[in-house]
Amino acid sequence: QLEDAARRFLADTTKNRVLGDGARVGLSSIFKWFREDFEKTGTLAQFVARYAPPPLAAALAKPDVEIEFLDYDWSLNGP
Repeated sequence: QLEDAARRFLADTTKNRVLGDGARVGLSSIFKWFREDFEKTGTLAQFVARYAPPPLAAALAKPDVEIEFLDYDWSLNGP
């Protein structure tokens, strides 16, 4: 269930997406705030690529990919 939730979260292009020509990716700020947790078994790019849809995983596999962190939508925590 946790892996399925990770796949759904990473497939949501409002939170995670390939930017421009594919040399950059935008990830949720959650990955910035808790980066150490996601890097316990490798790099952040490796963790995300494991659960990401193919276009995002392919971009993350590039050795020179630039990771940017998208603004968090705090309204998600609303009533």
